[in-house]
Amino acid sequence: KTGASFSIDHLHSAMAASNYVTSDRQAINLGVYGADLSYATIFEENAVSLTYLEVVKSLARDLGVGDVIGDDILDRAESNRARQDSLVAIVSEAFFNLNEKLKSNGQEDLSGMLVAAGWVESLYLATRHTDRANEALRQRIAEQKLVMEDVMDLVTSYEQSPELQAVVATLQPVVASFEAVEKEQAGNEVSKSQGAILIGGGPRYTVSEEALAKITDAVAAARNQLVK
Repeated sequence: KTGASFSIDHLHSAMAASNYVTSDRQAINLGVYGADLSYATIFEENAVSLTYLEVVKSLARDLGVGDVIGDDILDRAESNRARQDSLVAIVSEAFFNLNEKLKSNGQEDLSGMLVAAGWVESLYLATRHTDRANEALRQRIAEQKLVMEDVMDLVTSYEQSPELQAVVATLQPVVASFEAVEKEQAGNEVSKSQGAILIGGGPRYTVSEEALAKITDAVAAARNQLVK
């Protein structure tokens, strides 16, 4: 909706996946590649999407949760490669199941790393387009302050392994950069549409040019640390 164009240069290289040999690095970059996969899917870059789905499958297998993304998922993705909504649904379902599988395996810390890294990468991809951002994109980035609070609450609620603590520390400059995002409390608006009652309004987040630049820089630094 911003008019931005897809750029494969913004994605973390699929060739780097084999560099991650420890469970923490695999979980972190599973989150990163998942966001990249969603980015390619949204832009209907179907060939790229399938490449990144293969990378995700490989990392999931290395983590011992490869059964979540089996050949059936790949077959469904291949058969729906021309249907954006279907691909987005398949990807979302796969990552929800991955997250639940890690938690059920007693690997909450890895689940936290996956969620945190996926959020950072999604924000990194959004901020690659701030030079031509329209008001809608600025608003979505500003609203990530609320998402950030949820992400941080989640990852700090899990048992803090040294690796998860390192991820939390990496995110602290991003947290600090969002302090300049302003929250305006608006009253609820109630309206009717075709017999249904719609409730709108609520808090609105705004970000200045200077604050957006700080968020962009902080996110890029955190992301580049996570993919090392």
